[in-house]
Amino acid sequence: MAPASLPSHIDKETVAQLLGGINQHVEALMSGDVKAREAAIALCRSLASALEYPSEAIVRHTWVEFLLTQSLSSARRMRLLASMGIVREVDVDSYVSNSYAKAMTVPIFRDSVNLMHDVCVPMNLKTADFFQKHGYSVPTDALDTPAQHLHDVKGKTHIIQLITEHAEPQALASMMATWMLDRPHWSGEDFYPVKDRLIEGAATDANSVFLVDVGGSKGHDLEKLLDRHPLDTFPGHLALQDLGEVILSISENALPPGVLALPHDFFTPQPIRGARAYFMHSIIHDYPDDKAKDILENVVTAMKKGCSKLLCWDFVLPDRGAPSTLMALDWEMMSFYAASERSESSWKRLLEDSELGLKVTGIWNYSQFDQSVIEAELA
Repeated sequence: MAPASLPSHIDKETVAQLLGGINQHVEALMSGDVKAREAAIALCRSLASALEYPSEAIVRHTWVEFLLTQSLSSARRMRLLASMGIVREVDVDSYVSNSYAKAMTVPIFRDSVNLMHDVCVPMNLKTADFFQKHGYSVPTDALDTPAQHLHDVKGKTHIIQLITEHAEPQALASMMATWMLDRPHWSGEDFYPVKDRLIEGAATDANSVFLVDVGGSKGHDLEKLLDRHPLDTFPGHLALQDLGEVILSISENALPPGVLALPHDFFTPQPIRGARAYFMHSIIHDYPDDKAKDILENVVTAMKKGCSKLLCWDFVLPDRGAPSTLMALDWEMMSFYAASERSESSWKRLLEDSELGLKVTGIWNYSQFDQSVIEAELA
């Protein structure tokens, strides 16, 4: 029998289900199932939300967490940080760092926090005003989003240029690196079966192109691919493509042997024809369907039927129970790019559009918290 003082907002059945799920995932984690870690964290957060009063949630969101961005006297700030578990309090006015505090000394983490606080949060704070002025309709133009609304550059300046103008030069790259740090790589044996799906059946010509990394920045994904599948385990070579200024910024001898770097704008026709795979990491989610189709069409025209595969390493939203991180990212895509994260049905609707002529041949997912590999071929 629950005590009479049990707060009315607490649902016993919900709490019991959450506790059961937490126990299940923690036991799995302790048994070596690392995929259970994030599920356990998500359920712990859900349990905290189920137990706290709405007033406590409001205070946490608007006062406590917001205060982390403010300038406070050293002693008072340290007490605040200790109360939130960001440092550890060992005695009166005595603190030691923990893993989170140490992480904030790492440049990519610090850059990421600064980018979000200085550039992204002010844009998000304009979202409500933007919706009010636009009749509460979802933005469909990448040059008319809350980002442009904040800086009064509607129809003029894309979000990438705004970040370039208002953030440190390395900020965006640091945030992307932070996002991918400690995440499973698509080419791992327990993720996407590279050997079965790509190496087997590939052309044996030594001069062929095994995989093209379209919009691949400075080649970090290709390096990780080669870590798991060395050059002598597949035929042909690898190609890295990005805008000319990105390719020119790659230091001499920085790329591994077997990787050819080429300048290419993915809004123009794909110059490498008949490659075994055309790989795009976090490219399509930056664009609404019409622009995404323009990018994909340029790849499709270069693909060879029965040989080439399109690989999109991107998020696939579950139809229900989507993690908060993914939904926050979906909101950012809408607010900054007039784009969205896509569900499985949305991906199939996009890729299998009759104008493109593709067929989705599989979706590989490591966990619901990670990006998935969407594989497609010419229909």
